[in-house]
Amino acid sequence: MTTRSDAALIAKTYFNDPVGYVRTILRADPDEWQADVLRDIATNQRVAVASGHGIGKTAEIAWIIRRSLSRRTPKTNSTRKHGANWRSGTSKR
Repeated sequence: MTTRSDAALIAKTYFNDPVGYVRTILRADPDEWQADVLRDIATNQRVAVASGHGIGKTAEIAWIIRRSLSRRTPKTNSTRKHGANWRSGTSKR
C-alpha cells in the first residue's frame, strides 16, 4: 500500500517526467510515439492522436489518467448522515 509520503515523493519525482512514471511506476514500455504523446501532454492540455486500430491508444489514455490522479493530494470527504436520525429517517435538511 502506498502511503501519503510515498505518493508525494512519486508526484514530485515524476512531475515533469511522464515517460519515467510509466516505465518505473506502471512498469510499462511505451512505444516511441506513445512516449512522444506523454511528453506532449506534460506541457499541453490538448493533444490529438490519429492512428489505426489496436496500436495502444487506450493504454496511452489509461497511463495519462493514472499519472494525473497520482499527482493529486488524496482527500476524504464524508457526506454521510450519522446517528439515530439517519436510521429513523427523521434527519433535518
